[in-house]
Amino acid sequence: GQSVSADGIVYYSGFSDALLNWDWSDAEARQYMIDVYTYWLREYDIDGFRFDVYWGPHRRYGRANFDQPLRAALRAAKADIMLLGETDGTGAGTEVLYADHSGGMDLGYDWNLKNTILTFPAINSLNDRLYNGGFRPGPNSFFLRFLENQDEDRVAYRYNSIEKTIPVSTAIFMATGIPLLYQGQEVGMGFGMGGGRDSRVRSTVNWQNPPARVLAPHYQKLAQIRAQFPAFRRQMEDRNSDGKINSSDATMQPVLKNADGIYSYGRPYPDQNGLVVMNFTGQPKQFDLNLNLSAWAEFSSGFDANRAYYLNNLYFNTSQQKSGSELERLTITLNAYEAVVYTISKNEETVQLPAIAVAIDPHEMTLGIKSFQLFDNYPNPFNGTTTIRYRLSEMTPTQTSIKIVNILGQEIKTLVAEKQSAGDYRVNWDGLDNFGKPVASGVYLYAITSGRYSDVKKLVLIK
Repeated sequence: GQSVSADGIVYYSGFSDALLNWDWSDAEARQYMIDVYTYWLREYDIDGFRFDVYWGPHRRYGRANFDQPLRAALRAAKADIMLLGETDGTGAGTEVLYADHSGGMDLGYDWNLKNTILTFPAINSLNDRLYNGGFRPGPNSFFLRFLENQDEDRVAYRYNSIEKTIPVSTAIFMATGIPLLYQGQEVGMGFGMGGGRDSRVRSTVNWQNPPARVLAPHYQKLAQIRAQFPAFRRQMEDRNSDGKINSSDATMQPVLKNADGIYSYGRPYPDQNGLVVMNFTGQPKQFDLNLNLSAWAEFSSGFDANRAYYLNNLYFNTSQQKSGSELERLTITLNAYEAVVYTISKNEETVQLPAIAVAIDPHEMTLGIKSFQLFDNYPNPFNGTTTIRYRLSEMTPTQTSIKIVNILGQEIKTLVAEKQSAGDYRVNWDGLDNFGKPVASGVYLYAITSGRYSDVKKLVLIK
């Protein structure tokens, strides 16, 4: 629909009068906008456009008058342009939006999946949405998959948990489609933040937020695994005329679904097959996984139960050599809400994580003082006592505190609360809280604050 403002300006009714109702059917208006778009392509060599409210003009003018001529004009300016339309890109009927079916888009949004995970999802529901009920729009039709967006409460806020986001995000990043990480998700945006809507959605990203120590490395691993191993970004090659996946072309294979809170699926790829396993419960789990590799895994010479293969744990960068028969029934142990990603390959493989640059304090460089640092505790995981080492760089005695907190940010134990000057220190934690009571097995954070410095790291207590 359309409305008219007090000044006589026609605009889309569903929004404010700032969103003008541009008449695409008018030849002069249409050419003017195409000239604007092609100017950006040629002058700045951009890679593509995200069209806000793409569904609006698509519904009004249709494929023949909007989608197709727009795409043709832009690709004439730059052949390899990528076009993202803000519209629903999954499910039966959406295929007409994509260039595969003479539409205009290369990418759309999987809002159905996002709606499924707004509350911590049941495994069956998540599985159904990841597979789109067996429907794929086309081999070159890509859809963005995401936990949340900037228009609503963040998932960490909705779950009231950081740990619960780990298996869900792993399921999405390793599945078909293109994963989308919204700004702030990697530091637990929304978790532990009170106040109004804006403080949970669009506020400044706080890299000192304790969950960042858990989530930022998690997302870095997922992104690098997907980039380095093609099994996890593989798209379907073919489909039947009714949109259903041909069994021989399915690039995601359910291995185990909703078995005592464990969800896993396979990602076949020649000689480098992927396997994703997630614990959706708050309890540690040890279980046997029947992989049935001969039914879905791809090997150039076929799967051989007597041959040696490598089981590469990409998430923790470890490898084991196992026979095919050993792989058919795999015993796996996962902590609460933990996820792991494997390749089953002919070769030993590891993830090559890029280095992260850290700014050096010029004040410390000038004085020649060793930088402030919080070291990894050892042992980790631990059962009994673990040692935490840290280095202070302020010459003047400064109030320093080291606290153990749980994943919810609640204080468990204060280990240090005193003024300390520059030097190397160590402190032990015996797994007891402030009241001298043993705490449960699980993931904890140890946080240090000393003057203008602070840092947080993760440790695991196992009993």
